[in-house]
Amino acid sequence: MTMRSATAPIGGIVLAAGESRRMGRNKLLLPLAGEPLVRRACRRGLAAGLDPLIVVLGHESERVQEALTGLDCRFILNADVGGP
Repeated sequence: MTMRSATAPIGGIVLAAGESRRMGRNKLLLPLAGEPLVRRACRRGLAAGLDPLIVVLGHESERVQEALTGLDCRFILNADVGGP
């Protein structure tokens, strides 16, 4: 009997909806090595082959989505978290 190797896509979820209350500002937008933290996390997930990469937005959703411009991410809005 021959064993075949099947490669199935592996997806990822980035939770980017929080308000960062204790931080006092949106920590996902703070720079790390020259880019916003959320962009760095998503870029690395995509480089690792995650497909799809879903980003859950909420607080400051427009700013977070803007930080991810040009990356192949799918966005979902968590309406139960503070809006833009």
